[in-house]
Amino acid sequence: MLINVLQDATDRLEKNKTSQERVRDLAQFESNIKKILDIANKMDSILEVAIEAKRQIQMPIVLELTLRNDLISTMRSVLEQAQDGFLDNEVVRNLSRNADDLRGYFNSSWTQTVSEEAKQVATSLDTFGRFMSNPDEASQIKLAISSRIQALPSQKNDVSLFASNLKKGREMADQAGDDPEIKMFIKKVLDKQASLADITPNVQEWIRKHKLEQRTKISFA
Repeated sequence: MLINVLQDATDRLEKNKTSQERVRDLAQFESNIKKILDIANKMDSILEVAIEAKRQIQMPIVLELTLRNDLISTMRSVLEQAQDGFLDNEVVRNLSRNADDLRGYFNSSWTQTVSEEAKQVATSLDTFGRFMSNPDEASQIKLAISSRIQALPSQKNDVSLFASNLKKGREMADQAGDDPEIKMFIKKVLDKQASLADITPNVQEWIRKHKLEQRTKISFA
């Protein structure tokens, strides 16, 4: 029993000694504290944007188990070391890697959520933009949507702006007659492959609706 008590006391003293030695490097402790706070704020911002993306476009934000456990493990190490008055460089590197992994995970989740619809809307705006009353606005919205597909925005306001542009672009495409048959007709016209057989009643109605009668020419091949 006495041996155990002595051993426990020795272990505690050794731990205290090690902690005191580490505490003496105050400059490193202060530097790493600042780095960790910066990384924590970065992750907090990422999570806030992700939550806004869930609200605006139903992006899933449930973390993968491995990523979640790794982050929890690093944070425990941070807290344990901080309580002993030191923070080594390795724990800072680990937390920085966790932040990068978090950003990468949500970038992927964002792209998977918005990619298909955003590309469809951008393609429709590109196809029908020249037939709209506001082609410049259609072009701007198409560019704004296309440029945001690959990564989660860095600001909450950017998520709201993307969602607004996507909705506006969808509405503009629908008003312009976003229809597979019309798209095929326009593609053939642009490729100089359209014929009278392609001018179906649906296409005729679309031409009349957008007052394109005078812009529709017929020629013989």
